[in-house]
Amino acid sequence: MVAKTPERITKKRWATGDHARLLLEAFRARHAQTLADRPALDARLEAHLPDFWAAYASVYGTAFEQAAWALRLLDAALRGAIRR
Repeated sequence: MVAKTPERITKKRWATGDHARLLLEAFRARHAQTLADRPALDARLEAHLPDFWAAYASVYGTAFEQAAWALRLLDAALRGAIRR
């Protein structure tokens, strides 16, 4: 099954190469209220998402389709953080 890439990240925008920023924008849009209620979590996300993306991309590549999969991993991490 292929994950659907959020509409906020288009192939044209992805081609700019600013992948970590695009993922951060999309993730913030998906979880705006949750992150607004947890500013420390949002700050950690901003600080560490570039490192996450660099590690992820080194294994899975930077193809446009990877944006959706990376966001799914971030979604799972957020759910885990909320449960704790």
